[in-house]
Amino acid sequence: MVTYSDWNTALINYFTQNVPYGTKIYLSLDSDSLEKIGSSFSQKCEHESWAVSFCNVVRSRVVKGEKIDLSTVSYSDKSGYPLGVAFLGIMVLAANEMADDEDNKLDEKNYFSRFRKILCLPEDRQSRPKGLQIRPNEDAPEIYLWKEWNSWLFQKGFIPTAEEGSSKQRKYINYPISQSLLRNADKDRLRRLFHEKQWQTRWDEQTLFTKVANEYSTFTQHLKKLIDDRSRYESVAQVIHETYEDWLAEGSPNTLTGRTKRREWSRQLYAGIYRTEDFLGNIEYYLYPKQQKGRSLGSLTVEANGERWDLREDRAGWYLPIGQPLSRQEISNGGTYQINPNTQAEKLILPKRDFWILVPDPDNPESGVYASWSSPKLGEQFIILFRESLFTDLQRLRDENLIQWEGDRDTKYLVFGDNSDWYEVYQCQVLSKAWDAVFIQSAELKNELQPKTSLSISFSGGLRVPKKNNTWISDHLPQVTVFAFHPTVAVEITNITTNETVYSDQSFSTNQRHSIPNLTQGSFIVSATCSWQSAQGLIKVVTWDEIDFTSFST
Repeated sequence: MVTYSDWNTALINYFTQNVPYGTKIYLSLDSDSLEKIGSSFSQKCEHESWAVSFCNVVRSRVVKGEKIDLSTVSYSDKSGYPLGVAFLGIMVLAANEMADDEDNKLDEKNYFSRFRKILCLPEDRQSRPKGLQIRPNEDAPEIYLWKEWNSWLFQKGFIPTAEEGSSKQRKYINYPISQSLLRNADKDRLRRLFHEKQWQTRWDEQTLFTKVANEYSTFTQHLKKLIDDRSRYESVAQVIHETYEDWLAEGSPNTLTGRTKRREWSRQLYAGIYRTEDFLGNIEYYLYPKQQKGRSLGSLTVEANGERWDLREDRAGWYLPIGQPLSRQEISNGGTYQINPNTQAEKLILPKRDFWILVPDPDNPESGVYASWSSPKLGEQFIILFRESLFTDLQRLRDENLIQWEGDRDTKYLVFGDNSDWYEVYQCQVLSKAWDAVFIQSAELKNELQPKTSLSISFSGGLRVPKKNNTWISDHLPQVTVFAFHPTVAVEITNITTNETVYSDQSFSTNQRHSIPNLTQGSFIVSATCSWQSAQGLIKVVTWDEIDFTSFST
């Protein structure tokens, strides 16, 4: 039998396994994700669905009579995982049931009415169920679990996103509501869109997001807000893509509402590209396979151009680059490569694209290596690999002072030889956030270059510890730069373990390097805020004695 602890561990792994350091984590649990998580258990489902099984298991753990008892989940397990995450997942499930027209009028009574139904608790004329009632001068009982979850995420190098609301009516229920990305109604609308458009191409997350955003006027208010919120871009693009993959796997039906079919993990892996340049200036690109979030796969090999290549982990979220250098034809047309054994995954897909945004190695920016790790951060210099047909769009963006690159507006560098139509521009940088009034031919290009936030934190210099995410030697700390469109921001540095503020500056100058105070060993979060915008960066400081030099050998 699958226990509460089994579910709790599986949920945490689903949202954090194979996820890059510094990623924002949303506990966006719904029936689809529960079916995928459940399918990974060795036991068979004893109920009509894994979602029902999960709710029953949580109910049996935390409900005593007609009262919720959080003492059963208010500690960590033997592995150090906070045991309250599965219960918090139930709270997010209730938020996913919200109808579109409830956003502006939802209060605790309406929210907990849904919550009660999931846990089979009776209505008793109280807004909150027994066991979750708020005592005078105290926070809501479940807030302790949310804070434990947020603290654990910080400790593991992730950025938590659950937070209280700004109004009295939404102060506490905003924690689960803030975690709900695509609600059930949103997913149904997307599936209908996919069916209406007869989309069957295996697009990557960014391309699909742009095509979905072009249908903006037909969406629910909640889905419109998600698309408008650039700070959630990568997370929302990912869940839209997961919904699309599920829809394709189900045979492209008109809707999946009311179905009890088992959701399965996608059998497709996707690849980005990895760029290298030698001292002679020779540039090569390689297949850069992405790992599936939340899923541990066995030993796999990929057949590429008549050769077999083992998939070996590079870092969280990515396998090592594989294969021979990509040809112009592969970059132009994309590619599909066989995976063996095909019991867990069948194909590795290199999407067909007219451009690639390549950013510096986040673990070693000075290495000279660029790849499609993520969208460029504000202030970050990057490379654009593009087909010649897009150069007019790039020049238009430069003329509008939205971006710049090395050289003048006509500067571009040919790659793949004399007969190629592929070029690069170097040291690209975003200059402005005023993109809304500018229109170019490639909506995908505009979407990926448009800044996701108005604030970004960068660390540079100092002495990094190899193969350790954002870790520096205490005697050689990095400098910190806050990139922003404002001249000053408020900055705080907090010790994650003790929650002690070790540095504070309410008028921190932006877009220039600053030395940070002499931090002792430990993990710290650097926070910048300005005009309701915020950004976080994580840094770990170690002493020489803590370094295992044997781990650096390959």
